[in-house]
Amino acid sequence: MSSNDTNQTSNKQARDGFFVISMTAWENLFNGAMRDVSESEAVRTMAAYLTLCCGTGGDHKTTSWSAGAIRKYAGISQRPAERAIKLLESLGYIDTVKKAEKNKLPIYKIDFADNNPKEQSTDNIFVPNGVVTGVNGEESPLKRLVKYQDPYVLYLFIRLYGFQDKYLDVIEPSIVSTVINKDNDLDAMEVYNEQGLLKIWATEDKSNLSAYPVSKFYDFKSHDDNDDERFYCERTENDSVFGFFSILKGLGLLNEVTYACNGDRAYRADEIDFICEVGTEKQKALAGAIGELGELKHSSIGEELPYYEHYVVLPSTYRKIHFQTFYQLRYRTKLGEARNRYSEENALYKTMAQSMNKIFKTYEKQPQ
Repeated sequence: MSSNDTNQTSNKQARDGFFVISMTAWENLFNGAMRDVSESEAVRTMAAYLTLCCGTGGDHKTTSWSAGAIRKYAGISQRPAERAIKLLESLGYIDTVKKAEKNKLPIYKIDFADNNPKEQSTDNIFVPNGVVTGVNGEESPLKRLVKYQDPYVLYLFIRLYGFQDKYLDVIEPSIVSTVINKDNDLDAMEVYNEQGLLKIWATEDKSNLSAYPVSKFYDFKSHDDNDDERFYCERTENDSVFGFFSILKGLGLLNEVTYACNGDRAYRADEIDFICEVGTEKQKALAGAIGELGELKHSSIGEELPYYEHYVVLPSTYRKIHFQTFYQLRYRTKLGEARNRYSEENALYKTMAQSMNKIFKTYEKQPQ
């Protein structure tokens, strides 16, 4: 996984930390800012809100972060940052608990209305600290989004954290994935068998992602119907829902991931029997080793694999394999059911490592 993944970074705050915002408050702030101020000021106000929320303590409400933190983490200069704080207070999204004193910063409280950020609630969005603070010295996602200057993209990017499949560790497949594309041929074929211990499964077809322009996540058609090119991506020439995702990919905030899955292809997320991620360094190493050994049997499998769209090395006990592709946020926390998924994946690689050892010993015993 990428070093930008907050599961795999040495920055403990970004790796393990998160802050909570109310989805309702975030939506109301966006709508209010878009109604009352310019788009640039809307971006600054929302970025200031996220920064203050990131600076909260254990109650996820009280923060001593102020304009200096907004300047540091969002890249907004001092006076516009101060103005954004005043706007947040005038709109009722923060309260001043303690005013600034000599050598002491002010203290603010985030208004969650009747919602408790410490309780499990469908209204709570858990956002990794790394979204604001950055990871491993990279420019933070928040700074990138402030530079991009589109309040819709900032609003929806944060909203995506409320629409995650916690087990698969991806954006909910019902919003965007191959799962909802019924025309995709995702079944894999067995292309190589190494001593009945490890097999390579592959497909020549690229799995094409599909997305619903209107979903519980957002109504992109509201822009299409008004000839609004809000989400047009110059890099890919996509617009609407795929324009939005293309913009996030271009900003380095989103990855496309493909998983090998057990059995017949699935059409719902809860039907997916996950095995492992495709295209990882571990997978490439296994395939490379098998390719080199295959040369001893005059097999060209190592040279053929790059021509397949997807391939995966698995224990030979699997009989039916298919692939599914998703979008995955690059900055993620360790929260949720994904821990179980990753532990199962690690166990799979231990099993395959044992099989590789057996395979190597067999070749070592053969006469040179």
